[in-house]
Amino acid sequence: MTGSQLDKIRTFTAEEMKKSLDPQHDFVHLERVRTNALRIADLLDLNGAIDRNLLSAICYLHDLAFTARKPGLRTWFFEGRFVKKRLKRLTLLDRLGVSQEEKRIMFTAIIRHPLAFPLRRLNRRRDYYTQLLQDADTLDFYSAERLASFTVSRQRFLFYRVCSVFAGFSYRLYNRNIHKYLNFPQLAEHFL
Repeated sequence: MTGSQLDKIRTFTAEEMKKSLDPQHDFVHLERVRTNALRIADLLDLNGAIDRNLLSAICYLHDLAFTARKPGLRTWFFEGRFVKKRLKRLTLLDRLGVSQEEKRIMFTAIIRHPLAFPLRRLNRRRDYYTQLLQDADTLDFYSAERLASFTVSRQRFLFYRVCSVFAGFSYRLYNRNIHKYLNFPQLAEHFL
């Protein structure tokens, strides 16, 4: 993927995520996930095996479902399906000349990324892009920035008020067992 294609995807998602119905899934979250994914690629010395621009584009596009869906159990469990529909309608990639192979990689990673934490639906047998996106997103789950936005989300959405009842337990579970929720368990020591 070229730098120009990536820049246009970044610009598109920056604008699109302004429509996000969930403060937990905004453009700043996408930037943090991208930063995590690139850091993971560096830590695992995968830069010769991946296209960093393609990985970045995947990170920018991974939460488009939240521009049309409110947070809730249905969105959470079926995020992969919702984002798949959204990606299929997205003409931007064709206009930019993104190859069929790049689109296949992007769609696979984005559709398969949800539910690593707390359900441990991992992708250890998938390609690096899928694993990197999922781990980068999981590692952002309890970042300081994400926790701060959770306060706002809790006030606006019943789903997050219910989640907050389990927040203390969930946080302890995450900190003690983060390696179990990662495709690359060795990352836990670098991110906690």
